[in-house]
Amino acid sequence: MDEYGLEGNPDYLAERADDAVASGDIAELGVVDLTLRLVAVRAVLCPEYSPIPATLLS
Repeated sequence: MDEYGLEGNPDYLAERADDAVASGDIAELGVVDLTLRLVAVRAVLCPEYSPIPATLLS
């Protein structure tokens, strides 16, 4: 979900997480907020762009 979808329905992710846990499909669920640069994403998805450097933290 992008920031625009979240602005229109800010409770959506929490509701879906609660539904998944309540149904027993998932024992625990966390939502991670990511900030990505579109240029960096395209560089990974489209080989014609140069790759972005990455470091494994753990």
